Amino acid sequence: MLNTPGHLPNQRDSRASTVDTDEPKDIIASAIAEAMNSAVPKAAVGPKEVAKMLGVSRSYFDVHILPRLKIRRAGGRILIPVREIDRFLLS
Repeated sequence: MLNTPGHLPNQRDSRASTVDTDEPKDIIASAIAEAMNSAVPKAAVGPKEVAKMLGVSRSYFDVHILPRLKIRRAGGRILIPVREIDRFLLS
């Protein structure tokens, strides 16, 4: 901060940006929630996400579940179609 006459070190600098407090936080939270809910559903997910969805560790998933799934490769990435996960769970 500037150390000039009439300007105390603890005094807020009028040039500093301020947050507009007129907008309630609830409006921001609801806008974020709406944006997240309007996302396009995934057609395929990665192994880490599938393991988390199934409630198992990634290593358990790799050894016991992944070999039983039909996967797709996109470059170096492994993708598992959501329909394939459903098929596995229903079998």
